[in-house]
Amino acid sequence: MLEQLATAYQLQADLFWLTQQWDAYARALNSAYALIGSRALAYRDAQQAFYLANPPAAGPETKRLLDLERSKQVLAQSIAFYRQSPRRNLLARALFAYGQNYLVPVAQSEPSLLEALEIASELGDDYLQKQILTYLGFYYIQLHQRDKAQTYLAQVAPDPQFIPHYELHWLLRGMAIMDGALDQDGAPGLATAIETFEQLLGWEQVSSLTAAHAQLMLGWSLIKQDELVRADALVTSAQAVYQQLKLVETEGYARYTRMYIHLRRGEAKQALTLLSAPEQASHLELLYGAVAAFLVRDHALSKQLSDQLATRPNSAALINQLTWIRAAIVPPFELVTAVIDKPYSVYCQSNWAL
Repeated sequence: MLEQLATAYQLQADLFWLTQQWDAYARALNSAYALIGSRALAYRDAQQAFYLANPPAAGPETKRLLDLERSKQVLAQSIAFYRQSPRRNLLARALFAYGQNYLVPVAQSEPSLLEALEIASELGDDYLQKQILTYLGFYYIQLHQRDKAQTYLAQVAPDPQFIPHYELHWLLRGMAIMDGALDQDGAPGLATAIETFEQLLGWEQVSSLTAAHAQLMLGWSLIKQDELVRADALVTSAQAVYQQLKLVETEGYARYTRMYIHLRRGEAKQALTLLSAPEQASHLELLYGAVAAFLVRDHALSKQLSDQLATRPNSAALINQLTWIRAAIVPPFELVTAVIDKPYSVYCQSNWAL
């Protein structure tokens, strides 16, 4: 009787989770815990806590750190428990989830992901194996280890009938190629990255969100090739989708990319029209805004934005760029391309998640 009642609470919690009623979800799950204990539900709760904090759409949205901390603790307990169990498929899934948690250091997350892949391969679990290989591609892109990323992604044969995985696979393939090409001048890989994004955008079944990501990355690639008019149109289109979906941080990427394009075209006033409230702006938005304000001789605004930037962690290099531009004898517009960080310079240091 207790197990049946606990199952009812568990199903109720599932429903609340799907409808994003987090307080009701927590109450229902706590009721199930009280009836049969937490261990039986540890893996499910850990998985749901993880995906609650890391929604499965790729993007740099802020993660819920409390959920990630809770997920990290529960998953660590689950891994210890499943190591003593013959159900190695559950161990692989717990290791996989643990490796994806952003609060887990690389020294632990990398071996956790690789062990999960090894177990999935041994068990012949093709679906889980594809999931892990795909995530490893993304994982190594973030570490700027694009050769490893491409090695793992190349092992996946994506099925076009499974649309979410298929489109994500090709988005990551393009991103991995782009990552290497953006660091080099005249890199031949950039043309391959552009072709990959264009083919993905031409696929009639691609989702609007994946298409927006592809447009943003294609825009970055075109900026590298000085195709600024086309880049601006693509990034503007991506920004509209992010605004519609209320993806605040992701929309910020598109916004400061457009600001950079305006600066490159000598349109400082237009760049300033895109500026959001300084307290809410990202590092690069503050940098571009301060440069634009300096170029139009609004020194008060330039100082306000640079002061705001100085309060942010890891901003010293950007402040140095501003100081150098302000002191330069050469017209500042000519220094924009050469001196300030590019809009794609920080994407691998972000919170992008799958």
